[in-house]
Amino acid sequence: MKKKLAFSSVLLLFLFVLTACGQTNKDNSQTSTTTDKSNAALNPSRNNRPDFGQPDRASDIRGLVKSILGNEVNVLKVEMPNRQASSTEATNTENNNTKKEAGVSLTTTGVPAGGGAGMGMGMGMGGGPGGAGGQTADSRAQMLETLKAMSSGEEKVIIPVGIKMLKFSSENGSREMIEANLSDITADKMITIWLNQSVTDKKVAEFVLIN
Repeated sequence: MKKKLAFSSVLLLFLFVLTACGQTNKDNSQTSTTTDKSNAALNPSRNNRPDFGQPDRASDIRGLVKSILGNEVNVLKVEMPNRQASSTEATNTENNNTKKEAGVSLTTTGVPAGGGAGMGMGMGMGGGPGGAGGQTADSRAQMLETLKAMSSGEEKVIIPVGIKMLKFSSENGSREMIEANLSDITADKMITIWLNQSVTDKKVAEFVLIN
């Protein structure tokens, strides 16, 4: 009789511990899910931003390359229009594309906004100021002047050897990101830079995207 009572007590204790563990795991799972949702709500741009291996934060500098000397780049910073302007431009672009498909040839001389897919790239991801978009030399020159007029100042940034740099390529008929090097950074190229946050006495790039 005592053995049966002892066995029953042990069994009940085991079931109690098992139930408690299951409830703890369930609570932890719910907490993790809630935390993930909260982070997503606080950081919506993180979910919208394409991942090219860049730091998980907004870029620090974007604009036109004014000049480059050695590995020091002088960038004309271009501030992006607000979301409303971006939305309007996107709508206009969509309408223009529709007209092009209908056989109407249009030349865009405005400044595309929206930064591609959330990257804040002034000319759109891979758009660049002219050339790839089928623009004429005159419209490209006009766009460059517009961008320069939008500049909020200049920044000199050191591009260390060996950091990750990417550029758009359309060699295979489709636009894709490929590795770049310092020689790809030339005057009038659009560039987006993430700075090395551990360096405070000067501006040193950590990651670079070239349009």
